[in-house]
Amino acid sequence: MLFAAACGAAASYFFFPSQMPAFTLLAAGSGLLPDLDLRKSKGSQLLYAAAAVFALLAAYWLSLADGKGYQEFLLYLAAVVIALAASDWLLRPRHRGYMHSILFLAILCCLCYVALGAFFASALFVGFASHLLADGCIKLL
Repeated sequence: MLFAAACGAAASYFFFPSQMPAFTLLAAGSGLLPDLDLRKSKGSQLLYAAAAVFALLAAYWLSLADGKGYQEFLLYLAAVVIALAASDWLLRPRHRGYMHSILFLAILCCLCYVALGAFFASALFVGFASHLLADGCIKLL
C-alpha cells in the first residue's frame, strides 16, 4: 500500500499536480485490489465490512421499508448473509490468479474509465500496477 501511494504521488506530480492528495489516496486504495482474492488481506476485510453494511441495508429495504415486521427483517438478513457467503465461497479465485493479470487490469481500467473518467482510471491503473510490480507476479492472462 505504501509503494502504491508513493507511485500515485509520483504519477500525480506529473499528470494531476493540483489533485495530488486525492490521486495518491485512490492509488493507495487501488493497490489493495489485487489481493481481494486473499481472505485475510486488508482489501478483503474492507470488502467484508461493506458486504455487512449491504446485507443490513438490503434486509431493511426488503422488509421494514415495506412495513413488514422484525421477523421478516431477520429472515431477509439471514438470506442475504447466506447468499453473500455462498458467493464468496463459490466465486473467490485462487490467490495470484486472474486478479494478478494484465488483462484483468486492462478490463478494470476500461470499466473505470467509462464509469468515472480518466482521473479515477489513472489512479486505479497506477495503484493496481504498482501492486503487481511489487509482487513480482505479472501474468498476461
